[in-house]
Amino acid sequence: MDGYGDWAEQLANAEDVAFVDLEARIADAYDQLGPVKVELLFADPHTHTTAAGAMLNASTDVDGLRGLGNANPLSKCLIER
Repeated sequence: MDGYGDWAEQLANAEDVAFVDLEARIADAYDQLGPVKVELLFADPHTHTTAAGAMLNASTDVDGLRGLGNANPLSKCLIER
């Protein structure tokens, strides 16, 4: 419990609010793609994504929010694509 994701999860648990581990979700998506395809998602060495990388990250995040079910206060704002 020493990284930003861990601290965010601790805070969410302490405040009894929903938590989506975005770091883990995006890491899993990148693992599935493999290093060659992931490299194409970045405009520079692992700092800023291209538009395709941003879309992948955003869709991964939205899927995480959808996974919260009734605990998601934004569920009414999410549209299907």
